Amino acid sequence: MGVGKIIDEKTGERIRWNFNYDINPFRSLLAFLTYHPARLLHAVPVVGSFFQNLSCVFVQHFAPDVAQKVDWGLEGFFFVRCDLFKQLNGFDSRFKRFHEGPDLFLQLRKLGYEAWYTPSITAVDTNQATGTSWHRRYHWFRSLVIYFYKHPSRLFLYKYPRP
Repeated sequence: MGVGKIIDEKTGERIRWNFNYDINPFRSLLAFLTYHPARLLHAVPVVGSFFQNLSCVFVQHFAPDVAQKVDWGLEGFFFVRCDLFKQLNGFDSRFKRFHEGPDLFLQLRKLGYEAWYTPSITAVDTNQATGTSWHRRYHWFRSLVIYFYKHPSRLFLYKYPRP
């Protein structure tokens, strides 16, 4: 299974939530605290690179644009063998719009498969989001709760599996 590079239609740049490490609340908090200063201070010579290096421990957004193992890919923009998708009975119908990708990738990684970011495969994100931003946030948080209910070990330290 894998995920390609997703290009933002407006900016022409790789979107930042294309792929990442496994979902974990502690890692997400540390990612938030290091990622945003890294983005804001990227032009400041020493401070910017310090925060980018620190942030790379928690997010893969500053990783070089090369093929690499990842924990999950953004739903709707990843590829997986049909037989594996059928083996897991496809997406879990409890999710709505969010976290289907991380859930499917986690299940397949538990079966011993690897996930890869492959930048030679690209898709253009035209940002055709439906609903209001509050509607999307509601479904994001709802799906996150379902994800942790389904995978309670993800609430703790990220120990298994790792890319």
